[in-house]
Amino acid sequence: MTWKDKYGEQIKKIIKQATGLITADDGELIPSAKIKGTGHIWCYSPVKNKFLRAPRGIQVYIVDDKEDEKGRIVVYSVLVDILLIDIEELSTAGFD
Repeated sequence: MTWKDKYGEQIKKIIKQATGLITADDGELIPSAKIKGTGHIWCYSPVKNKFLRAPRGIQVYIVDDKEDEKGRIVVYSVLVDILLIDIEELSTAGFD
């Protein structure tokens, strides 16, 4: 199963939410968070199969809150990347 098959619909919903185009028909909002700290963090992108440098402080949307074997969860960043990030690196932003 590809990442698009697994999370495609949820990513579409996140994009609608981030752009303000979400409606009541779309269901519940996707929780968002911010990457803690300043500077940059290196996160693994399973879609691109490499590590990407992401600026700390950016908003991310939680795609899947189930932790992998390394304690990371799947998030979608406002930089249009799917990343795996340690849950301890996130601070809950709630719904904007």
